[in-house]
Amino acid sequence: MTQTRPGSLGLLAEFLFWWLAALGVYFGSPSELHTHIPQGTEGVATVPLFNLWTIEWNVDRLEHGLNEYWHAPIFAPQRGAFAFSEPQPHTMLLAPLVWATNGVVAYNILFLTYLALNGWCMLQLMRELEIPWQWAWVAAGMSFLQPFVIWQSGVMQLTTLFAPICVIWCVVRLQKSPGWQRGCVLGVAFSFCYYVCNYYALFLSILAPAFLVLAGWRLFHWSFWKAIFVAAAVSALLVGPVVWGQSKNLKLVQSERGLDLVRQLSAHASDYCHSRSPRIQALDISRWGDQNRSGWYLGAGSVLMATSLAGMVGGLWRSSRRKWTLFWLTFGLLAFAASCGPLLRWRTLAPYQWLMTWYPGLDAIRSPFRFAVFVQLAMVGLSAEGLWAMQCLAESLVLPTSPLENEDFVEVKQESPRWQTRLGTGLSVGFPLLFAAAAFVQIWPAGLVLTKVPRRTPNAEWIHWLQQNTAPDEVLICLPFANGTAVEHYLDSTIWMRDGLDHKRPIANGYSGFFPEHFMDLRAQLDMSQQAGESDDGYRERLQNFPSEKACSWMRDRNVHLLVVRTAAMPPQVLQALSRFQELSRDEQSGIIIYSIDLEK
Repeated sequence: MTQTRPGSLGLLAEFLFWWLAALGVYFGSPSELHTHIPQGTEGVATVPLFNLWTIEWNVDRLEHGLNEYWHAPIFAPQRGAFAFSEPQPHTMLLAPLVWATNGVVAYNILFLTYLALNGWCMLQLMRELEIPWQWAWVAAGMSFLQPFVIWQSGVMQLTTLFAPICVIWCVVRLQKSPGWQRGCVLGVAFSFCYYVCNYYALFLSILAPAFLVLAGWRLFHWSFWKAIFVAAAVSALLVGPVVWGQSKNLKLVQSERGLDLVRQLSAHASDYCHSRSPRIQALDISRWGDQNRSGWYLGAGSVLMATSLAGMVGGLWRSSRRKWTLFWLTFGLLAFAASCGPLLRWRTLAPYQWLMTWYPGLDAIRSPFRFAVFVQLAMVGLSAEGLWAMQCLAESLVLPTSPLENEDFVEVKQESPRWQTRLGTGLSVGFPLLFAAAAFVQIWPAGLVLTKVPRRTPNAEWIHWLQQNTAPDEVLICLPFANGTAVEHYLDSTIWMRDGLDHKRPIANGYSGFFPEHFMDLRAQLDMSQQAGESDDGYRERLQNFPSEKACSWMRDRNVHLLVVRTAAMPPQVLQALSRFQELSRDEQSGIIIYSIDLEK
């Protein structure tokens, strides 16, 4: 089937359509682009603010010629701290936008562009797979609103579904006509996928056997393997500097995930029955899942499951679509198996656990359930096949037989009136469109939240005092410190990290994917929450003597002398206890007091 492809202006118009659609889904007013960022379905804004800091740190390092790029001034005196999370170096491209506006606008423009590219790139892939235009657009819409991406939209790098789609698109083109040029393009696409989301690139490399299905008989052609070699070489060349920086600095901390933690963050098969917005109650299948795991929203709705099943049957039935169907089926099943992590085992055989021991980078992954994004992507691909198969089936039932399909191949006059043909065509398309509409109703996002971003104040009095009265390597401890291990306990840490971009002093606070051991010791020393089994009297006494002499000795031994305190976030007992130290600076407007733990009144 020959697809009509739009020109450059048409492609640009399509992208603009998806971008405006993303704006409409997430933002009630364009004015919010300056002040709010999407929190998605996250219960707290810690991760979005951390990603905002990541963008601002990348731009800050670009201004300094990438000097000390990996040594972000968090978890002081830890070195290499920026390697403990995804660096997203491509966000340096946002520098002109950050300089012209602010980091919040840059974050939002990037976020909306990611979502727009999800729909736009899926549309191009469907065209490459020669899916009829109406079902190509439906598949693009499903990718744009893919439930896993919406669920995880507070983690911005997980919204970059377009990057794996581009890799698949490049593989499809390469297998059609292998050559070094398309090998280079594939290498660039995979490298970019790694830059925007380390998780997705690593997962794609594990799912690589599914791409052999696409290659088919090309597997026996040397030209195919030469193109793959070129792609691998280009990828190694482009991602090598980032991988080297990450691996070198991750050796400074314990980066291997414990098996118990990985098991906790692995998917159960029943999780694919749960979706966040189970509309159309008659079609809700969450009751089939484990009700004790109802918060694990890996499902895409019963309608999408049904249409993907139709795509599997219809695609395997039609020889012209068999290869694409087998690819999506293999891709999805491998992703499903991987999402179960170490939980998938048969007797002594545990494939994922075995992979963790030798596959580079997999031992640092704590969330195998994120493979579910590729399960849903495969379902979207199969659903496009399924809707097309439904249309073909309906056409065979309601449209008159073509003159060339009679037994004698003798052309005869078609006796059916034109209106009947048009009605039949409308019915054949309308039938699968009803399924598509029901699928969109089920996956339409709900409960999306925007969070107002605290404004950076580079000219604040307390920041000016630090710049004038402390050395550039003076380590600060900022209170409140993280009071636990949950993500909500680190919200203040992300705010302190952004302040650090202005005063440019290292802070002992921090948030990332990995935490140095000394940081966890300090967190225990400065915890202001009531501990399990601690009496109310004991808790009050501890707050009245905060920080303890043991904590102060710990800080002094590590050459830490200053406490920066945000008074509005501190319990009154702690503020009273801190008043025993010498006050060095007070910024009434910002609500910040700086104390020296070396000097007591």
